[in-house]
Amino acid sequence: MVFPQLFPQDGVLDVTDVDFSDEIYTVDNLWPLYHEKLYTSADFASGDVIEPIVGVGDFLKENKLTYGTYRLIIKGKPNQYLAFCGYSVDYATRVFVDGIEVVNIGNVTDNAETQIPKTGFMTVPIHIGESGEVEVIYQFCNFVHKDAGTIHDTFLSTTENIEQYKTDYNLASLVFGGALLAFALYFLLNALIQKRVEYAFFAFCSLLAALRDQNFLTEHLLPPDTSLYFYYPLGMLVVSLLPAALLFLLTGLYPPKKKPEKIIATVYAAAIGIMSILHFVVSTYNLPTVCVVTYCLSIPYLIYMLYRIISHYVKIKKLELSDYFTIGGYVVLFAAVLAEAILGNEITFVTRGNLFPIGALIFVLFISMAIGIRVRKDEASLIESQNKSKILEQLNETNKEFLKTVAHELKTPLAVMSGYAQLTNMQLERHATDEETSDNLKTIQSEAQRLGNIVTSLADYSDGKTTDIIFESVSAESVLGRVFAICNPICEKKKNVLSVNCDNKLNVIASQDTLVQICVNLIVNANKHTESGNIVLSVKRDTEKSFAVFSVIDSGSGISPDAAEHIFERGYSADGGSGLGLAVCKTAVEMHGGTIRLEKSDDKGTVFVFTIPTEEI
Repeated sequence: MVFPQLFPQDGVLDVTDVDFSDEIYTVDNLWPLYHEKLYTSADFASGDVIEPIVGVGDFLKENKLTYGTYRLIIKGKPNQYLAFCGYSVDYATRVFVDGIEVVNIGNVTDNAETQIPKTGFMTVPIHIGESGEVEVIYQFCNFVHKDAGTIHDTFLSTTENIEQYKTDYNLASLVFGGALLAFALYFLLNALIQKRVEYAFFAFCSLLAALRDQNFLTEHLLPPDTSLYFYYPLGMLVVSLLPAALLFLLTGLYPPKKKPEKIIATVYAAAIGIMSILHFVVSTYNLPTVCVVTYCLSIPYLIYMLYRIISHYVKIKKLELSDYFTIGGYVVLFAAVLAEAILGNEITFVTRGNLFPIGALIFVLFISMAIGIRVRKDEASLIESQNKSKILEQLNETNKEFLKTVAHELKTPLAVMSGYAQLTNMQLERHATDEETSDNLKTIQSEAQRLGNIVTSLADYSDGKTTDIIFESVSAESVLGRVFAICNPICEKKKNVLSVNCDNKLNVIASQDTLVQICVNLIVNANKHTESGNIVLSVKRDTEKSFAVFSVIDSGSGISPDAAEHIFERGYSADGGSGLGLAVCKTAVEMHGGTIRLEKSDDKGTVFVFTIPTEEI
């Protein structure tokens, strides 16, 4: 939205040949200034005036504009009606057209005690009389701070065009400011309900972005009689805090995890808090300095945050969709601020902060999508965690029941072994045995002690005296080694030969104790139906499916087809057993994410196969 520009020459603006029917023009602020003089039309008519200052910008480099008078002569067609509109001169303005006061904002005076500072959007009606000239005088005073007193760009056109411009301008301000304010309230409610700190920071950013538009703040939010000594510090605070709020939001999106990082964030937040309080404590003259200091405090924290975030992503070498939205939002906002700073004196739509709300609204949409993606991801992780917790709980209960069953079954051979040990010991005492009896006694005693330790461990586990089941990387070779140590003596009693085979360096993701018990239970079942035969426990990698395939092969009598259909059902037994062993094995394997099946069974033996996930390589 670019308006053509008009330039006064030596205090005269000639618009005689300008067509205002369909166009609005920007009048440059090169008006002659009569510093520290409050002149009226009568003073200029008498000629009793000082020489004006033409280069106000150069004058401001060494001086402060406290009060004064701007004067412009407009030449145009006789009996032409036009209108000025724009913001008043900061911070009190009185406008005269051909000696008649038409606008009074605040109270213009030559001393700080009697001034009433105020600023606002004004409309100045202009009627060019028969002479073809009209005199416009701006009287102003500024005792608020050192960096004000110049005329802001003024728009000139017909009354109809100016009114339409004001309507569009106010509507745009209301729409963008209202939308940002609505976002602020929405995300504040989300922060309270979901208890997510990034929502709170986001609501704060949206609020500051809405309040940064001076027109929205003064014309639509604050009462007309609000003191400038309230909304000026408030406006300066908004400008000061906006960079800090964006950094707080960045901190919420990428929260510190280490203690030093948390300390740095806390120190920065405390410093910004102190500077915020100072905005309402120090005098208005010092507010620009406070604002600059607040900016300076944010620069090192910005560098620190960029370093931390970039280092993180360089390390993980991955950007997620939410990160792209976050980066895009900040880039758009920065581009809006940069465009406003560069083009503010050329494109009227960006004056007084009117380009920033557009960038801010796009920023809010981008960041809201980024946070939404993060929230959905966190919710999915929470659901997955809850499901895993339930699975682990079920597995833990199943494993306890399984271990109780194994402990119960191991007590019987332990009692038999203890009995034979006592009998053999008695034979030894009567010297009724040979050397083989003594060797058998030592073997029986050793096995009794080992099985006793197993029973004690299993009993303690079932009573909850050990930690919950933990899935971790486990060496398949070490599992087979433990299984062989436990089951080989049992197999030898029935003259069965137990052997184990394992791929080298094969790791699985499992609970080691549970995996051992699955294998033990399958071998014990195989041993029951095998006499003077072979039992083989092997494991190999299934590279296509990222699973380890365990198999237990025996040369026993096999399982009948009728029984094979029910062997994994809890409580079913074809040989008078408890009916828990294979059912528990099936549940435990499935809790690991694997499967178990009876692959083969005939009069030459049985093959059981189950799978366990392997470690990624």
